[in-house]
Amino acid sequence: EVTSEQGANKRNYAYVNKILKNWENRGFKTIADVDAAEKQRQIDLEQKYNKPAFNKYSKPVKQEILPDWFDKNQQEAPKQPEMTEEEREEKKKAYEEVMRKLGRGDELEAKA
Repeated sequence: EVTSEQGANKRNYAYVNKILKNWENRGFKTIADVDAAEKQRQIDLEQKYNKPAFNKYSKPVKQEILPDWFDKNQQEAPKQPEMTEEEREEKKKAYEEVMRKLGRGDELEAKA
């Protein structure tokens, strides 16, 4: 057991030593420097993985240019005047007359 623990300790020591050497090479003097670098690394990773993936086979979406008259038509949509009560009655009578001629007069009386 003692020899296996010593081997594990050597690996742990080598790992920690390598990290400390890396920090020294990067110019970190305090733990605050290390924390700031780690935060920046996390931000960089998020930006890297959150940006849209580039697919060399995909084509860019073509943006069509609309003609000037399109906007004018949207703004100048004509409003239909509302029907007066007399016009409604005339249309209703004309509709009923057509329905009677088609033989559906009994349906109209059932609805009324």
